[in-house]
Parts: sequence; C-alpha cells; structure tokens
Amino acid sequence: MQYAAMELLVRRPGASQKAIGEDLGLDRSTVADVVRRMEAAGLLERSRDPDDNRRNVVVLTARGRTEYMVLTPAVVALQDDLVRDLTGDETAQLRRLIARVLVSHETAGAPSLPEARPGS
Repeated sequence: MQYAAMELLVRRPGASQKAIGEDLGLDRSTVADVVRRMEAAGLLERSRDPDDNRRNVVVLTARGRTEYMVLTPAVVALQDDLVRDLTGDETAQLRRLIARVLVSHETAGAPSLPEARPGS
C-alpha cells in the first residue's frame, strides 16, 4: 500500500488525501492511517491546502523519494517474475485487461472493498 502511495505522489506531488484514496480505491480511514504511518516514518509530509483549508495535501520527503527509488527495482523485478511465463503479447494483453477492469470499476462508482473486521 505504501509503495502505491509513493508511486502516486511521484506522479502527482501535492495530491490530496482524498485523491490518494480515490486513485488507490481506499476509504478515508484507511488513507488517513496509511498517510499517518508514512508521515511518522518520515516518508511524506502533509499540510493544509492554502487554497482550501479543508484539504490535506501530501508530498514525499527526500527520505520518501529515496525509499521509492530503492524499492522500485524490487517491485519491477516482482512484476517481471509474475509474468515470466507469458509472451510479450500476453503480458501486454493482461495489462490491457487489468486496466479495462479498473476503468470499469471506477466508472461504475463501485465502492472500495470493506475493511477487515477483527476476528474475520
């Protein structure tokens, strides 16, 4: 989850917590928890949007950018490992299909997955 948030903030520095949740398909409390933990670890900073005091905007710190750069090769290697038995065309088709499912999910306004309940 934290890597996905870092990747989003690399692409969209200053994204709001709401935008992070929407982009990652997370509810408000989950985003708030992820941001809080990452902030405590020194990976990001959040502040009030000067144009809209109701919004928190989030940026990676230097430590967060460094951590992202360190993690990226391992993430790319894992992704490559997951599709190693597929041809290039099959990998491209899988990525297109996943993107299509995600777009369909977003445009349908489907809710985020429910949070796990203790004991379940």
